[in-house]
Amino acid sequence: MKFHALCIATLMASSSFGASAAELSYNYLELDLERATVDAGGEDFDDSDDVDFDGLRFRVSGSFTNHVYGFAHFARRVNDDYDADIDLEEFEVGLGAHFALAESTDALIELAGQRLAVEVLDENASTKGLRTSVGVQSAFNDRFSGIVKANYFDGSDYDGEFGGTVGAQVKLNKTWGAVGEVEFAEDIRQFRLGLRASF
Repeated sequence: MKFHALCIATLMASSSFGASAAELSYNYLELDLERATVDAGGEDFDDSDDVDFDGLRFRVSGSFTNHVYGFAHFARRVNDDYDADIDLEEFEVGLGAHFALAESTDALIELAGQRLAVEVLDENASTKGLRTSVGVQSAFNDRFSGIVKANYFDGSDYDGEFGGTVGAQVKLNKTWGAVGEVEFAEDIRQFRLGLRASF
């Protein structure tokens, strides 16, 4: 009986250790393959409403305190379906705060400045704006975590609009994880698959 009780106690300790290992990290580097689908909404693109851009996004995030973190990302995507390449670039930098709702579940608030730029045949146009987000991030176990955010975008050259972000991470080991994310707004949808190194 004592042997069985010892085995059960050991298994329970191991299982609770696994649960406590389900921690959320705000310190990471990430590289994503990205597709951005833009609703052109006109006749400039052979009467097609959707234009796809493929490229890469690099993202970095780091904690300043137990509850405050900073982040930045740069993305560059290209469409070469037409007579000239169309480049779509995005740069974002911001601050976020997280607060525990439960064990391994945080509420998030983020504020970020954005710069969006389009280049065609050496002609370019750009605009600046702000993104405000609120959401929840949760580690369901020591391997799998997910995030959901509601976003509000407002800029100098476009009216304010709402959007959302849904993402997940599968941890491969203590450092590396595979990530996937979908972000959508009124006239753009972004799909990402990448690799994250957490510290």
